[in-house]
Amino acid sequence: ASDVYKRQAQLRALEKYTREHPDDAPSRFLLAYHYVTTGSTDAAVRRLREVVKLRPEDAVAAELIRMLGGPDAEPTADTATARPLAPADATTPA
Repeated sequence: ASDVYKRQAQLRALEKYTREHPDDAPSRFLLAYHYVTTGSTDAAVRRLREVVKLRPEDAVAAELIRMLGGPDAEPTADTATARPLAPADATTPA
């Protein structure tokens, strides 16, 4: 049970940090990751949209939004410059 409390405290500390640092995209990405692992998909997508707004070139965040939000999801209405990741081609050598 103490591990659960420790993880909750760490998550709350990260949430506090992101509120105090509104221009910090990496902390928002990390927070989105934690939300995904806890099943809080909507919250994760909101944080990822913030990442894309701060860093429109972040293709990973944009693709995660599409993956989590379904086939009709877009990163944001006004910042969609990040290109989706291309799937690996099994016929192309690494």
